Amino acid sequence: TAVGTWKYMAPERFSNDEVTYRADIYALACVLYECLTGAPPYRADSATTLVTAHLMDPIPQVSAQRAGIPKAFDTVIARGMAKKPEDRYASAGDFARAAHDALSDPDQDHAENILRRSRESTLPGTAVTPPPSGPSSGPLPSAPQYSPPPAYGDPIGSGPLQRQAPPSQPSWGPASGPIPSSSPPPQPPQAPQYFQSGSWGGTPPGGQPPAGPAAWTQGGQPPGGKRNPWPIVAAAAAVVVVLIVAGIGIWYATKPGDNHNADDTTTASSSTTTTTTRSSPTTTPGGSPQSKLLSMLPSGYPSGTCTPTTPKPNSVWTNTIAMLDCGQNTNQGGPSRAIYGLFPNLATLKSAFNDDIAAVQLTNCPGEGPSPDGWHYDRDPTVTAGMIACGTYKNHPNVIWSNEGKLMLSDAFGDPATLEDLHNWWAKYG
Repeated sequence: TAVGTWKYMAPERFSNDEVTYRADIYALACVLYECLTGAPPYRADSATTLVTAHLMDPIPQVSAQRAGIPKAFDTVIARGMAKKPEDRYASAGDFARAAHDALSDPDQDHAENILRRSRESTLPGTAVTPPPSGPSSGPLPSAPQYSPPPAYGDPIGSGPLQRQAPPSQPSWGPASGPIPSSSPPPQPPQAPQYFQSGSWGGTPPGGQPPAGPAAWTQGGQPPGGKRNPWPIVAAAAAVVVVLIVAGIGIWYATKPGDNHNADDTTTASSSTTTTTTRSSPTTTPGGSPQSKLLSMLPSGYPSGTCTPTTPKPNSVWTNTIAMLDCGQNTNQGGPSRAIYGLFPNLATLKSAFNDDIAAVQLTNCPGEGPSPDGWHYDRDPTVTAGMIACGTYKNHPNVIWSNEGKLMLSDAFGDPATLEDLHNWWAKYG
């Protein structure tokens, strides 16, 4: 069951993949985007369109939405909203620091002043006391409590898509199904960091960050004249990020689990080396097969690029339970066309892989051994994650691979991408 507000929800919340604290970093990046532009990053008239946007649409550039926003925020938002959890910031504190660093020096001063004033101000009707000259031993306000939104069902229910391959040999256009790359376990959450006037990363006395700003008065504001409102807007947005991070950071620090640390880079393993095969489920996990397959696609497919289909009789895709036919991938070296398929069990996946590569003129994958070959994640060099084969089909560069953990088959074609381009793309995104 997915939990959260749709316009801030990370892609992995719409699938059966593990959801870690990095889903909240994605949500935090969406909040920062909305603070800077006045609108959420993705807007849609229907839940299905909105979910598809989170899963597949390019990350919007905040500087293009409002004049005067530093381009450095584009990088901050892009990393915070990365489709794959492992590509996001390792902690909410890192994200907040990056947002602060994206401000110009004058804007950083504004952010510090706003935060300082919020600490020194009091609620209406109470006496104003000057800030202490030294560290205070008194208790700090309690941090905001995290309360997850109500649960809801998966809105995606689109039908399957297939790209058909001929019985004896695949037709031009991918004749194999998709393979999603598995999301690596997240880095262990780091101790929450908070912004302090003039410094980052410290822990406030008492071990908790400030709860948030009280009412702020405009005393001390310089007189008259027109002023550019952007510095104040940017500074306020940065402070919002800092204060939200403070609350989320405490929850991360006390949340059980999420202690995994892994690198999800893929590497082909020598077929002559004995490896241990990762155990795979015999059936596909619950949920709509089509939505699951959609959520597992490599990044770089804008909305509408992939179309559900069904396999033709006697094709290599006959046993799929979901299938997608995708056009040009926008990542560097991405395929001009690819087929992705989800299978019900490991036996049908292996059979489809063998049938698919039978019609391909096989060659060595760039920098690797003969095709087909086993491949593994760098974090588990002795565990075979699936098989990969490189070659040409009707003079088109072709890379076919299986992911046994996700029961997926992928068939990607080049032109203009070369075989080396495709293989490099697979290693990074597949």
